Amino acid sequence: MGDYTKLASMMATHSEVAILRRFDALNLKRLLYMQAELVHLEVGLRKIEEENKNSTDPAEASFAYSVFDLKESVYTDKGRQWKKFQEVQEKVQAYKWDGVWDYRIEKLEKIANAISTLLAALLPSISVLILYFVTKPVSKLITISLFSVFFSLILTTVSAASRVEVFTATMA
Repeated sequence: MGDYTKLASMMATHSEVAILRRFDALNLKRLLYMQAELVHLEVGLRKIEEENKNSTDPAEASFAYSVFDLKESVYTDKGRQWKKFQEVQEKVQAYKWDGVWDYRIEKLEKIANAISTLLAALLPSISVLILYFVTKPVSKLITISLFSVFFSLILTTVSAASRVEVFTATMA
């Protein structure tokens, strides 16, 4: 094959051969470390907040109810709380966008796949069972039409099928 450029090009052209390791254990360990770091920062912030709240200095005591005073304190020697808050904020942003959502999306995809598989198995059986109990021909036609609409809506929602594919599957 040669080098990474050729390999990447081949994988882009033939996506079915693109196999990449996910490094789940390392990613989860990284997230746990980030979480521990956030907990440590949170404890530090709460300690500073408590000190400022109980301070005899009216400027520091005002930080508990005045975000303006708190933000302005960064330009003085009393800006520890705001600086610590900014540090927490940076870590929270990194934590939020650094893989946590990937795991949630992956979990949702698994749930959606399970639901779509369940619907694929149950919908035809349920429709046949219901049609067995419908005796009037007009009612049968209406029931068939409703199941066709329901089937096409489900197919459109849970699959990446094109309109032509949905139409073909619905008419089959």
